[in-house]
Amino acid sequence: MRRYGWLILALVLLVLASYLMRAGEKLKLGANDERQVNFPRFATPAEYERSSKRRTLLTMRETSATEPKVVEKRDPLLAVLPANAPFGVVIEANAIRNSPIGEMLLACTGTAGADKIAELKKETGFDPLTDLDRVAVVGESVMMTGNFGGLDRANMEKELGAPTTYGDKARIYKNDNEAVAVWNDEMMLAAKTSEELQHSIDVLEGRKPPPESPTISENMAYGEAYGKLSVELLTRMLPEEDGLKDKVREAIEGVELHATTFGDVALVAKLDGSDSEKVEELARSLGGALALFRLQAKKEGGKEGEDLAELLDLARIERQGSGTFSVELALPLSYVKKKLGPCADKVVLPD
Repeated sequence: MRRYGWLILALVLLVLASYLMRAGEKLKLGANDERQVNFPRFATPAEYERSSKRRTLLTMRETSATEPKVVEKRDPLLAVLPANAPFGVVIEANAIRNSPIGEMLLACTGTAGADKIAELKKETGFDPLTDLDRVAVVGESVMMTGNFGGLDRANMEKELGAPTTYGDKARIYKNDNEAVAVWNDEMMLAAKTSEELQHSIDVLEGRKPPPESPTISENMAYGEAYGKLSVELLTRMLPEEDGLKDKVREAIEGVELHATTFGDVALVAKLDGSDSEKVEELARSLGGALALFRLQAKKEGGKEGEDLAELLDLARIERQGSGTFSVELALPLSYVKKKLGPCADKVVLPD
């Protein structure tokens, strides 16, 4: 069953994959076309309301040995996320699917993409385009929220064996390679062991408290994708030249990511560290690297070089106080539509 979870995630990430580049408070898309980009630097009123409505799980928190337990309302998905994972991301799959860029990408998947989704629905009883709400990947665990009431249980038993009931509302499937749980037909969890799933279900049903310091906290829940990246994972993405990797390792303690997909797609990566001088030096180095990449792209010329230079012209480094800065990138919807070609023509872009 977990292979279906990863297929669902792959479909969602297909939507995300085309986003993450280009920025500047004002975005020049043409000689006379200037528009505002809304970067996800903080939660909007609508996102505060969204988070508030999702706090449906009553949890208990110990304050001290002598004080009574405190009852708190939590978001069920965020409450079961593991703590201290090197990587964690939550994808607002339903929101992305219904965003302009989601509509364009789905329109351009063609018959092959539609056939894969139809096959998934036929085999599992689950339609990722209508039944999936959010996907979380934290460490080696995958969690999804949505409507799982239509899952084909016979197919799950064929893939994973007969389930065992656990707690009040969960059933757990397990084979030699993986364990999958369905809780209350509204959440699916996949992990290496059934013990990990039992712990999560205990949190959902009030028998255990959620982690004190989850990888993704509720105050990070804004944008259509949000999460954290370890410094080690970040350095794997960076070029070797100019000692940039070493500077990141020395200066940065954490990376927080937010992406929004309504309107022009925008990404904010917040980097922070305890040594403000090293953080500032890194910010300058990254700014210099962006400038170098721009020059190289312009020098290469041709259509690809021009496109890359245009995107890099709009990238920026934003200082956010001592020990913190952000890299802001964006991707204009008009640019995506042009690159996708005629298949995206039927999608009407927002003004």
